[in-house]
Amino acid sequence: MSPKRPSLSFASRGGSSAGSTPNPLPNGVTLCTDVSPAGWIEERLARHSDTVGQVMPDCFEAYARVLHPASALDDTPVRWATIATRTGRTPHALMQFERIAGLADDPNARPTWGQRPLEGVAPVDELFSVLRVATDSKSCYFGLWDGFGGLDMIDEVVSAPRFRIPNLSYVLFRGPIEAVKAFGPSRPPWMTPNLWWPEDRAWCVASDIDLASTYVGARAECIAALLREPGLEAFPARIDDLIGLGADKINPENR
Repeated sequence: MSPKRPSLSFASRGGSSAGSTPNPLPNGVTLCTDVSPAGWIEERLARHSDTVGQVMPDCFEAYARVLHPASALDDTPVRWATIATRTGRTPHALMQFERIAGLADDPNARPTWGQRPLEGVAPVDELFSVLRVATDSKSCYFGLWDGFGGLDMIDEVVSAPRFRIPNLSYVLFRGPIEAVKAFGPSRPPWMTPNLWWPEDRAWCVASDIDLASTYVGARAECIAALLREPGLEAFPARIDDLIGLGADKINPENR
């Protein structure tokens, strides 16, 4: 994972060009002027470890890795296992997209058949269908990386406090759990939250902006339900799993 992430413009994430007026916040969502509700996350993350523990608190009973789908030229979602079958690679819990797609270890390498998975953009609808019944809370906290282009056009956001995880700063919002579906690439600068969790901390979802997979920590039964969800391509994970290209020890590097 890179030590410094560049600010992304609206255009680079599929949004409006610089100078546009940002979309209003999703209904019911407010900007937090107190980021102490995120303190438990700041305290429980590993530092520069390149493991799940760098993006996800280490206090949960079980964890899952949810793969972001790639897409065909017609925008049809494509599972990683399907790609591995085509390329003769081996699907497994620590597989990396470049390795199973037969691409060079280069974030700019593109497959000829479609598009790479979006980094930092979780399959929110499918996650929500499982997670909404795994908490007693009605409200949720949403952490958004402050480097997304357009956030710097909003005075309240510019002056808002941040909470921090290794190498990243986040702005904190609060709203009903359903509001997570109103964020996303189609509503810049309100991208898919990079960290979100209910008030009772029954689970946590982490989508690092440099990763094509999302990690979820929760009770074992919740993780089991995620692994069964047909709309998700998910694997069990451990807090000490590697999260970079070096995690894939099975599929060869393509040179």
